[in-house]
Amino acid sequence: MNFWRQNNVLERQGILLVNIALADERQAEKNQVDKIKYWQEARNYLQQAIGIFEQAQRSDLVAKHITKLGEVLRHLQAWPELQSLVEKSLPLHQNYGTPLQLAKDYGFLAEVALEQLRWEEANQLARQTLQILADIPNLQSNEFGLYRFILAKSEQGLGQVQAAISNLETAKVESNHQYNPQLYISIL
Repeated sequence: MNFWRQNNVLERQGILLVNIALADERQAEKNQVDKIKYWQEARNYLQQAIGIFEQAQRSDLVAKHITKLGEVLRHLQAWPELQSLVEKSLPLHQNYGTPLQLAKDYGFLAEVALEQLRWEEANQLARQTLQILADIPNLQSNEFGLYRFILAKSEQGLGQVQAAISNLETAKVESNHQYNPQLYISIL
């Protein structure tokens, strides 16, 4: 890092910070006792990286790595911060991103709405996310599980119990318990 700072190579500094954040993320997954500390460290490094990419005027790199920050904020349950981040990432992903990144943005918004008990909005955003994912060729089915779970929870909040049960059953089939055990347990 010192070398890249001395030579003022912003992109390399940002990439290094992203990789440090990924190491912290891995530590959070492995170490349940100190996971919050590691998630917070990952957030800090990713925020620094995004700031450096913005300073370097590399919107493509911001778009590429901002979703990871959203995932970290989800783990920290920092809903207002996640909402704010998506307001920034959504236009970036519309210009520089992939359909999967765009779907994740709408998924983040659905989760925020769900946490704020805005059932109808969460339902619409989850459906929008699933529609974008359905249009991506060769996408692994485990990408759908979280958003089908969010859809089911919104349906439960709307009193649509049968629809919620149906979506949970579909989410169970689509999800891989080895890919995301905690989500799979929640679905069950």
